[in-house]
Amino acid sequence: MTNMPQTQTLSKSSFVHCLECPTKLYYKLRPKTYKSLNDDNEFLAALAEGGIQVGELAKLYYPEGVEIPFQRDDKPAMLLDTAKVMAGGDCVIFEAAFQVERAFALVDILRVKGSKVEVIEVKSKSYSEETQFLGKREPHYVTSEWQKYLFDVAFQTWIVRKCLPNHHVVAKLSLADKDSVSTMDRVHQHFRVSEDESGRKQVIPTQEARQHPDVLGAKLLKEVDVTHMVDDILEGKGRKPKLALESEGFDAWVLGLSDAVANGTKIEPVIGQACKGCEYRVARAKLDGLQSGFEECWSQKLGWKEQDFEDPLAMEIGQWRKGVGAQDVYKMKEV
Repeated sequence: MTNMPQTQTLSKSSFVHCLECPTKLYYKLRPKTYKSLNDDNEFLAALAEGGIQVGELAKLYYPEGVEIPFQRDDKPAMLLDTAKVMAGGDCVIFEAAFQVERAFALVDILRVKGSKVEVIEVKSKSYSEETQFLGKREPHYVTSEWQKYLFDVAFQTWIVRKCLPNHHVVAKLSLADKDSVSTMDRVHQHFRVSEDESGRKQVIPTQEARQHPDVLGAKLLKEVDVTHMVDDILEGKGRKPKLALESEGFDAWVLGLSDAVANGTKIEPVIGQACKGCEYRVARAKLDGLQSGFEECWSQKLGWKEQDFEDPLAMEIGQWRKGVGAQDVYKMKEV
């Protein structure tokens, strides 16, 4: 079902992390070397915790589901466990593991019925019947609001289809249903947040919720079939390519990123709009002895020295697009 795993693989979270800038992949995998603004972001931590709770809620809707134990340092075991469950026929699997070369994914919920396989990615993002995933103008690309969610499930779908070529694989997002009204109070109290031995966040439903899901009231999550949008993404129609690697096609994009992860290489940076909101753009006073990925990129591309970063940057201008007139400008004094 899969090739043998490598030491370092490209995960779905890493893939999504570098949608705007593939160079960030190098920094993300070296948290002890490069400082990130997200390291101590309590808001993001709260969002992650909420996302885990939603994930556990989604599992309760599938009482027949089998969970693959997470083993950080033993991907082969997770792949083998997944294959064993699938060998039994129709099933629902939580955290099903799949790998293609150096690309690895844990699918939140995998539902298998005959030759049909559903890849269900659970998100705490809200959805209603009025939700628009695509832009109104031609060529109707995925909106910036939904890119990270749809490209996430597209990455997983790509891997599962490669692993299960004889199955019909569809993609779904399980989202918080804004049109659903909770019929029970304090639903969140049926979930306890803790950490496992490796420090990984986990949410444990109460015994009552596991045995009697009806205590949670009306179903609060809605599964939305996004297969046609995922197909467009895999065909290169999801957005205008932002990266040279991306323009070569989805296969080349994923495998290129996977190779960079496995070989420990840094994809050459491109100076642009993504730099303005880069989480590796950290004030020197807050680096805590670590390095600035932002300064490393700009030094590499522009030949800047340490003192160059002391000048105000032109990117602070609202509509900075790197070029003003006939020349590229990077410092405020050059505008």
